[in-house]
Amino acid sequence: MKQLFNLIKNNLDKPRLTTVDNESSTIWIYDAIGADMFGGVDAKEVAQQIAGMTGDTIHVRINSPGGDVFSGRAIAAALKASKAKIIGYVDGLAASAATTILMAADEIIMAEGSFLMIHNSMTFVYGNKDEFLEIAELLEQIDGAIANDYMQRTGKDSDTVKKWMDAETWFSAVDAVANGFADSVAGSDGAKNAATWNLSAYNNAPKIEFDNSNDDAQALREKLKKRLSLLERCPA
Repeated sequence: MKQLFNLIKNNLDKPRLTTVDNESSTIWIYDAIGADMFGGVDAKEVAQQIAGMTGDTIHVRINSPGGDVFSGRAIAAALKASKAKIIGYVDGLAASAATTILMAADEIIMAEGSFLMIHNSMTFVYGNKDEFLEIAELLEQIDGAIANDYMQRTGKDSDTVKKWMDAETWFSAVDAVANGFADSVAGSDGAKNAATWNLSAYNNAPKIEFDNSNDDAQALREKLKKRLSLLERCPA
C-alpha cells in the first residue's frame, strides 16, 4: 500500500501530457495511467479517440511510470480492436500498467536509454480477513492475465515470466529487445525522458543517467535532486 501511495505522491507535480492527434494518428501517453486515482490518462476518452481514428497505422508514444491496471487494459483492448497497425514507442519509460498498453502493439520500438519494467499487481486494501483474501485472489487473477500478455509477446514460459514479475524486473532498451519485449532500438532521448519521473517508490528502479553535457538535461537533473531532497524531509 505504501509503495503505491508513494508512487502517486512523488509524481503529483510532474509535467504530464496525454494528447491524441487524429491527423497523424498518434497518441502521446506521457502520464500516469488512470484518471480517477492517479489524475492521469482517462481510459474512456483515449479509447473513444482510438475508435475514431481512420489511418492505416496508429502510433502510441509512451513515457509513463504506470498506474491503474484496468485503465491500461481498457486502452489495450481499444488498440487491439482497431483495424490499424499499432506501433508502440517507449520514449522514456513504460512501467507497470503502461506495459499493458504497450503489449497491444504489433511492433514495439524502444528509444535508446529507455526502460521497461514489469512486476506483480498491487492495490490499496482495507477490511477484514475475508476481504483481504478476496483481493488476494483478484490480484492473482490479474497477474495471470498480465503474465499471459508477456508470454505471448516474448515467447517465454510462465516460470520465467513469473520470476521476472516477482522480482520487479527492469529491462533496458537492449535487454527488452533481447528478451522479446520489443523489436528494435531507435532514437536517443530515452534516459532524458525517463528521468522526468520519480521512481523511488519502486524497489529496483535503476539510477537513470543521461548526457549532462546537455544544458536542459543538467537543469532537469538539478531540479529532480531538489525535489527528492524535499521529499526526504517529508513524512511518508
